[in-house]
Order: sequence, then structure tokens, then C-alpha cells
Amino acid sequence: MRSLLIASLALLAVPAAAGAQSDPLCQLLNNCPPPPPQPSPEPSPAPSPSPSPTPTPDGSTRPVDPQPTPGQPSQLVAIRKRKTKPIVGISDQNPFTFSDPTFGALGLGYARLITPWNSIRTRPAELDRWLRTARAVGIEPLVSFNHSETDKCPARPCKAPSLGAYTKAFKAFRKKYPWVKVISPWNEANHQSQPLAKKPKLAARYYNVVRANCRGCKVVAADVLDSTNLAKWLKTFKRTAKKPRLWGLHNYTDTNRFRATGTAAMVKLVKGEIWLTETGGVVSFTTADGRPALPYNEARAARSIKYMFTLARRYPKRIKRLYIYQWRKNNSFDRFDAGILGFDGKPRPSLAVLQKELSKTR
Repeated sequence: MRSLLIASLALLAVPAAAGAQSDPLCQLLNNCPPPPPQPSPEPSPAPSPSPSPTPTPDGSTRPVDPQPTPGQPSQLVAIRKRKTKPIVGISDQNPFTFSDPTFGALGLGYARLITPWNSIRTRPAELDRWLRTARAVGIEPLVSFNHSETDKCPARPCKAPSLGAYTKAFKAFRKKYPWVKVISPWNEANHQSQPLAKKPKLAARYYNVVRANCRGCKVVAADVLDSTNLAKWLKTFKRTAKKPRLWGLHNYTDTNRFRATGTAAMVKLVKGEIWLTETGGVVSFTTADGRPALPYNEARAARSIKYMFTLARRYPKRIKRLYIYQWRKNNSFDRFDAGILGFDGKPRPSLAVLQKELSKTR
């Protein structure tokens, strides 16, 4: 369970041209492809568009599965933010989540995106699509930078960018998106799937760069997993980080094992505000070698969602936000599934629990 985070970086492929003109997202972003030519008397079927490749949990690249999308409104509708304590958001890679009326009804006005540290250069269209869609419906984005698409940590390649390269990329991001005011310099930096797992000092330097170049922003100093190296990693990080005031924790182990070990440790290890930047109820998780760490169980995941809130409310003066991962499983082949909805878009028991818990947090 200590390697629970497997956050697919993929965003959905752009819709096929034939149906894109009715897509509210492409209309919003002004990037709809031209309408298809009028068919000839004996039309030949158009080839299916190639879906965008996406890194999988084991680092390989496979296409994104086409997802059955719940009925989408004819236009994007601004989300009416629900006032809750703690503040509740979603951590999700899919911009179509924001046009799902079931999601909109929850009133979650905060969302987190995991994106490669250099995506401003390597994946600009997908980055822009997610951010502009979130902005259009009134969602406050939290952007968490991640390893590059080519990294396969802990195997090779696994290389952290130089401080200069990171600084250049962040400045470019900041220039294009000055309205993005909530930043996590690196996602789950202490985990073995990241090139910073053994480089907490460099992670702290990235944090210093973001703080220096993002005045007025909320910057999550360290976004960490509740793993065994947590205390040692943070001790080194804090020596270099300049006045960290906000911390991020992914407490999957606690929420899905119904305990408080990692969360309680984090509260003692750091000063300041803590956000559960990625948490939730895991429906199923299979390790890279095929072992079922958490067998498929929707009822257990729903209980974990309930316990997630119980745990957060235990520390009301420290834990101010939580971001639930995820709205829906990204790909049919993903080994990690924490979807509130099934891959087919149908509600799971977790949704009813979430709705009930949100009503308590007003």
C-alpha cells in the first residue's frame, strides 16, 4: 500500500472531427476542427482517430480508452461552490469531468491537475484544455508538477530537471497562466516513482523557485505520500525550504486501512496548514507484478470515503482542504481505480457517501 499513488497523466483525446462541432469544450477553447466534407454518393468510412497516448502506471505508453461520457449539457455551466469545512475539491485529469452535471451538482469548486514539469512545452494543448475548462466553470485549479513523460522511475530513465531548467519552465507557465494562483512544485516527491525520492534538498529548491516567482500564490511546500521515508525526507527538505507554511499529504494508506498513522505523523512533523492534496477510497489496486493489493470492492471504497472525512475532521485546525482522487477511472487498463463513478460513468456507492458527507460540512 505504500506505493498507492498511480496518477495517470492522460487527458482525454480531442473528439473526432465529425462530432467536435457540438462539443462545448472545443467551442469554448475555439479549437474545433473544420466540419467534415459532405459525403460522396458512395462514402467510404472515415478512419477512426488515433487516441492520444498516455503513460500507464508501469511507465509504458498505451492509448487512452474511449470513455462513455455521461450526458453533457449543451454548454458549460458555472459551478456554484459549496461552502464546506474542510474545503473539498477533486483531483482529476479529465476536463470533461467539469461538464458532467452529476459532478456540477456537488458544488466542488476546486480541482487539482497533475502535469509534467515541462508540459508548457511538451503538452501545451492538453494543459491549456484542462486549465481553460476549469476556469470557464469557475473552478480554482491547483497545479501539481510531476516527472517528465519519459521518466520510468525507479528504473531508468529517472532524471530530475536541473534547477535552471525547472525555473525556466515554471516562468513560462507563470507567464501564460498568471491567474493560476495555487501551485504544488512537485507531486508526491518522496515516492520512488519520482526522481526526487532521494533528493529532498532539490525538491526544496524547486519550492523556493516557485515562491520567488509566484507572488501572492498559495504554494504547497511538499506534496508527500504517507510512506515510511516521510519523516527522514521532510527533515532534510525543511533545512533548505524557505519558510514553508502549507503542506500536502496523500494519505491513501490511512483512509483505505482505516487508521491514522501517516496523517498523525504529518501533523507532528510540520508546522502550518495541511491539505490532503490527494486522497480517496480505492476500489481496486493491482501491483506492477500482478498482485491484488486491494481487490475490487466498491463497498470498501465507500467506507473509505466516509473515513476520509472523519480523519480530516479530527484535525480541524490543521487540515483545511482535501482533494478526492478521482471522479472516474481514466483507462480500462489502469491498475489503480479510485473512481467515484465507474469507468462506464455509472455512480458507485462512493457517490452517495460523498453527497451525504458534503451535507455535513457546511
